[in-house]
Amino acid sequence: MMSILVVDDERNITELLKDILEDEGYDVDVAYSLKEAKEKIKSNVFDVALIDVWLPDGEGLDLIPFIKKQIPKTKIVMISGHANIPVAVKALKEGAFDFLEKPISIDSLLSTVERAYRELKKDIEYKFLKEKEFKDIEIIGESEPIQNLKKQIEKVAKTNAWVMILGENGTGKELVAKSI
Repeated sequence: MMSILVVDDERNITELLKDILEDEGYDVDVAYSLKEAKEKIKSNVFDVALIDVWLPDGEGLDLIPFIKKQIPKTKIVMISGHANIPVAVKALKEGAFDFLEKPISIDSLLSTVERAYRELKKDIEYKFLKEKEFKDIEIIGESEPIQNLKKQIEKVAKTNAWVMILGENGTGKELVAKSI
């Protein structure tokens, strides 16, 4: 079940969003300030965070880097009744997934949350496939030349330099390239 955090100081809007999302089967938690949101983020993992731009103790935009540091996979959707283009652009540049303007239609809310969920699933699948791809790549051997090769691979992998791998057919050039 997908977990969602709704952060908005307008309690009636927060409760309405919570009710709508819970009716759709999502696990929803709420916060009414930056401070309360930070506490919940420290102790819970959320898949999506719906955050009002203006909160009583600061800007909701300040939560974006905090969330990205605590739970990088979380999709952040900023919401505002006083939306303007510069604020929306800033939110997206900071790492927000989307920006919704109040009053929020149920269709746009659910559509955005569903898109965030699909994107989250894609991210997880991509990470899994990447890990699986590199898990299958292993240069075996404990001899001194193999150890030297592994050290060279490790050294080169940390750079953005172009590398030319030379060797006869069947010597593992492709394996070395994938390791880098």
